[in-house]
Amino acid sequence: MNNNLLPLKQRSIVITNVPVELGVKRHFNHFERNTLNEKTVSQSFFDTPIDYFTELKSLTKGEAGYALKLAFFQRIQFNLSDAFQSPVSYVHYPIEQLDNFTKLDELFEKNYDSFDKINANVPKARANFKKRVTQTVFKLWLCGYGLLQGYTLRTISDTEIEYLMTRNKKVARFVAMILKDEPLSHVTLVPNTQDRITILESEKAKWDILTKESACEIAQHLYHFTFEILKGKAEGGYLLTFHLEDGTTQRQALSSIRWGTFRAYSSALRKFATLMIQNGYILSMEQALSGGIIDTLSSESFQTLPKNDKGNIKTSLRIWLECYSNINSLKININRIIPISVSNKERTYGKLLNFGSVHALISTLLEDQSDTFDENKLFHLRARRACLIQLVTGKRLAEVLLLKKNCLPRDAEGNVFIHFHKTKNGEPHTLPATKDLVQWVQQLQTMAPSSKIKISSEEYYYGDDETDYRLFANIYDDGPLLVSSINNFLRHVQEKLWSNVSASRYYTSHDLRRMNAVYMKIKGKSTEDIQEQLGQLNIDSQLPYLETKPPEIQAYYKKIAEKGIWSHLVELPESQQPADGTPLEQTLKRAQKQSLTSEGKESTKLFLENIISKVEKQKGKLPNNTGKQPLSTGFPIRTHNCLATEIVNCGHTELHCFSCQKYMPDSDKLEEHKAEILRYILLLSHNDDLAKKNKLEREVITYRSEDIKELLNETFQHLFKKFEIDAKATKNIEKQLYSKAKTYYRKYKKTKPTLTFLEALIFLKEGVING
Repeated sequence: MNNNLLPLKQRSIVITNVPVELGVKRHFNHFERNTLNEKTVSQSFFDTPIDYFTELKSLTKGEAGYALKLAFFQRIQFNLSDAFQSPVSYVHYPIEQLDNFTKLDELFEKNYDSFDKINANVPKARANFKKRVTQTVFKLWLCGYGLLQGYTLRTISDTEIEYLMTRNKKVARFVAMILKDEPLSHVTLVPNTQDRITILESEKAKWDILTKESACEIAQHLYHFTFEILKGKAEGGYLLTFHLEDGTTQRQALSSIRWGTFRAYSSALRKFATLMIQNGYILSMEQALSGGIIDTLSSESFQTLPKNDKGNIKTSLRIWLECYSNINSLKININRIIPISVSNKERTYGKLLNFGSVHALISTLLEDQSDTFDENKLFHLRARRACLIQLVTGKRLAEVLLLKKNCLPRDAEGNVFIHFHKTKNGEPHTLPATKDLVQWVQQLQTMAPSSKIKISSEEYYYGDDETDYRLFANIYDDGPLLVSSINNFLRHVQEKLWSNVSASRYYTSHDLRRMNAVYMKIKGKSTEDIQEQLGQLNIDSQLPYLETKPPEIQAYYKKIAEKGIWSHLVELPESQQPADGTPLEQTLKRAQKQSLTSEGKESTKLFLENIISKVEKQKGKLPNNTGKQPLSTGFPIRTHNCLATEIVNCGHTELHCFSCQKYMPDSDKLEEHKAEILRYILLLSHNDDLAKKNKLEREVITYRSEDIKELLNETFQHLFKKFEIDAKATKNIEKQLYSKAKTYYRKYKKTKPTLTFLEALIFLKEGVING
């Protein structure tokens, strides 16, 4: 009887001059047992049906050892799960005699250099990866799978590659890559490291779950708005058609949005619908508009959401209500249904940059070798250069990560440029390329993915919908390098640089764009030049990038910059000048020798007092719910008090700052802070009176008061710790301020229900106002 399972290229291997057959379904014979040292194995093994040994997990240790030898010689086959959970190693078996592993050696050496370019010349990394691949192919061999058809009973196919992806993606993709184009291979593709679905599919699946669980009218309306109007906007724009009161048809063209914006709005509306359902507001649209929406926005479950989530929900709800009112010819006061939070919109300057930390971060990124990153890791190599390209060009990170491999065109004169084919404003953008920039791009080109990559706008909000050779890719070279991955890299670098600094103060990739803008401003570039470099359509978009301090403070700095600080410096000989022409060492040495005279102290004091006087005169106004009794902000918060790396023109009131972890008060300004808190407590009392008198605006006023109460609670929780006041003393301060407010309001509510900052300070100290 012929027990051969399949005509094999290799029928046997020779062990100590004895041929041992491959691929025959029988136990080892007497000669094979002697050769394989199986003489001590129990005779009962050979009397047991051979299929018994295929259930590896259920075998005893002795049985498992015998079963592994049967599997190695292809007489039985294990299932994949059992084999890969077994600790068996290929080093104990003569794999070098098998054609299957000889072919593996050949394919590995042929393909490894192109697969892992960064480690191609690193012997240790190469050897370690080869061990992992060999061990994987060995486990597949025990399950009866050979690399190519004819090596054994089965052949590795896409199904087995898919299983390997669940265990080790890099090894799985390498095995697929080396087999895909081989004759007699059953592998047809190299799998992606992750199965992505479109943003639309992802959001629809989540909404379907919600609408199946609850068929409330409000959820249905939000669902329709999301997948009709928002979807249309994301697909290029939407034409909203509705009828006016006189019956005429009106059409309104709604501008397009990106798929990332679609996802943010969809997610926000779904969270809101879920909150309404959880709070029991499973009502009609009429009931929702007459109180259900504002009740949900005022609920504890909404107030405990992160601030970004609350903001997104209110923004998307306002857009929905505007469309809903137009479609249904309703006159809806959206501000009454979704009140605008208390805010202060007077600050028109942008983010504060700490130039010391900026310099440290940039210097670190410029180093080719640093303890903060590992250039031997492909991700670190690509991420660092992505940051440097963004820093030099000022482009948005997404625009950098979309760069094509051939992105350095030359003009007729040989000048090199860098070409960004996809930008946020929709227009391609080409910039002159510096020598360093060319070098970084060329380094990336040597490590660029060898296959074309499609970046779909339906899967990635910044996608260009093109399939092309890319400069950047993920570590598996089968998808784009993500913006979030670069921000993770930057956070990792900064954790190494500043272990004692809160992560909330770390710089993000977008800060690199801001650094580029500020640098150009320092170098005297015009706003038009900066606009061209950054690729901005609106020149006013520069404000958050450049206006890092109030205009009057910038004016002082400008005068200092024009006049100079040490005009009497002696120029060094040209041979000693640094490359940029600045006598840096001489300037630093001269700065160290400067001493402050009494005359200098006096002039400095007068200068500072003049500034403080001007700042305190510039009193803004806190928005008031009804437009009556305006409340002056007045409290002079200065830029050194804020350590946030956020944009400063965010509409924050003084209470927002006081309650913020990043706010650092002046240690001698305790009473001033108490006075400002007193003003807000008085505003609460005033709002309570207004709510009683004005039923129409009651819900809006109450909603705004809840904002202030939340900020006051956070202020008492965080602010006074920074004055080194313990919890017990803080509680006493809180009681005193509420008592003072009660006393004041009882006496002055009819004539002056709210106070300016200076009036509050006087009342706090003297118990009266106006003397």
